[in-house]
Amino acid sequence: MSAPALPRAPAAGISSEAFRAGMRHLAGAVTVLAASGADGAPIGLAATAVCSLSAAPAAPPAAVPRATAPRRGLPPGLAVSAPVLGAGHERLARAFGGMLGLDQEARFALGAWSRPDGQTPVLNDALVSFSCRVFQLIEHASHLIVIGAVERVTPAEGAALQPSLVYHHGNFGSLHATV
Repeated sequence: MSAPALPRAPAAGISSEAFRAGMRHLAGAVTVLAASGADGAPIGLAATAVCSLSAAPAAPPAAVPRATAPRRGLPPGLAVSAPVLGAGHERLARAFGGMLGLDQEARFALGAWSRPDGQTPVLNDALVSFSCRVFQLIEHASHLIVIGAVERVTPAEGAALQPSLVYHHGNFGSLHATV
């Protein structure tokens, strides 16, 4: 018995510009995906399309534009950290989002990063950091959907009291929870 055919992507009924304009209404938390390159140097990019796919097993997906994905790709098994940024990290978010024109080395110089496992860069003052391994990649049009398998969750002390950095309508802002 053969496997069922996968559904085809629907035909575009709207322009990509109209879709992007609509999506700008979705405010998103700002995260950096960080890993070590083939040469051991840190590499990273900003991502706002990160969410929870499942809690058991813990698996966050991130949609990454192919144009900004690391050159060597994101192979399954690659260790990746996903620090969630606080309101004080706007410059870091702009750097990792490519808005400041900085190379990878200069981007990582902006924050307090460490490598607790000896390889994967982790932002020390993130609101929370997810340590993951790339579990699955799904290619779709201009993006890669990277599904991680969470190995560790490291919340910052007092993170619930700190405002989160959000991206909405092409601008950064903050969101403070009432606790």
